[in-house]
Formats: sequence, C-alpha cells, structure tokens
Amino acid sequence: MHPEINLIRFAVIYVSVLIGTFVLSTAVLIAADIDISSGTQFLPVIAATLDAGHRYFKKYQSLPESGFAWSAAFKMTVIEIIISVPVAFAVILLATEIDFTSGFFIAIFLGVLAFVFLVSFLFKRVLFMSAAKGAQKAFLKHKAKASTVG
Repeated sequence: MHPEINLIRFAVIYVSVLIGTFVLSTAVLIAADIDISSGTQFLPVIAATLDAGHRYFKKYQSLPESGFAWSAAFKMTVIEIIISVPVAFAVILLATEIDFTSGFFIAIFLGVLAFVFLVSFLFKRVLFMSAAKGAQKAFLKHKAKASTVG
C-alpha cells in the first residue's frame, strides 16, 4: 500500500482552527482591548500538520520516510496556499487602501508570500515527522505498559 495523507482532513482542520483563532482573537480584542492575532497566525498550520503526522503513524504503524515527509509537507503547503492567499488578499484589500495595480506592491506581496510559504514548508516537514515520532513513542509506551500489566 502506497502511503498517503488525508489532504481534505488537513484542509478542514486548517480552516476550522483558522476560523476559531479569528473568532477568539476578535473576542479578546473586543473584551480586553488586547490584540493577540499576530500570535495566533501559525496555530492553524501547526494543528493541521501535527494531526497529519499523528494520523500517519496510527494508520501505517511506522514513521514516514524522509522523501514522503518532504512530499507531504509540499502538498500541505499547496493546500495552505490555496486557502490562505485569497483570504490574505481579501483582508489586505478590505483593511487597507493599497494600490494593487502597483508593480512594487505586487513584487513585495509575492516576495513576502514566497518567504512565508518557504518557512511554512520547512516547518511542516519538521512538525509532520515530530508528530509521527510522538505518536510512535506513545504507542510503544502503551504497548510496554500493557505487556508488563498483562
């Protein structure tokens, strides 16, 4: 069986946590006049990637190979781009008065996006493997405990 990750599940978790952090940060801003939105921007990708790594180990009972982990990180980054670029563009469009026809703005916007997604891609690779290793460690600990008890 060829290993795979559930990209639809990744997208659902990503969007759910994205919406949840937006609602939470908006509520904190309204209630306490504290802006926590900049501290929550990576939570959606962290949650979705950790879930993918954990689920991978549970499904295959092994750690992903390095090449597969890079491929999975790339696919998850593509999903993140498909979801977040239109959202970011809409927020910038609604919240600012930037001239979007300016070549300078487009170059800066694309440069920042490229940097953010490169960092996100590398981060996903590390998180995916860490989550799988964490799931393996928990599995082995539970297995060892069950064998000493029974």
